Amino acid sequence: MTATAPSKPDQATPGTIRLLSAMANVPTVIMGRRNEVLAWNPLGHLLVAGHTDLDAPSRPFDRPNLTRMLFLDPHTKDLYRNWRDEASLAVASLRFIAAQHQDDAELT
Repeated sequence: MTATAPSKPDQATPGTIRLLSAMANVPTVIMGRRNEVLAWNPLGHLLVAGHTDLDAPSRPFDRPNLTRMLFLDPHTKDLYRNWRDEASLAVASLRFIAAQHQDDAELT
């Protein structure tokens, strides 16, 4: 099957954003289907990518992508005791999601 044009970026719903704001004492990250960060609270930001811009998730075409960071960002790689296992799981997850969304050119 041939991939089509990129789909509209995922976004967190207003209700999800309100829930995220209410969870100030718990690190929280909301991810899209391509593992891009749609939103995070300050603790979630510090947990997974404190070295990046806190406001990056609000920019749809400049969002952190946790899978991309797993492979390309040395800081992120250092967060995992068993990086190879985590990398294998990330690839398997992307393959599974890509099989379900074959019309998503960016994911493919």
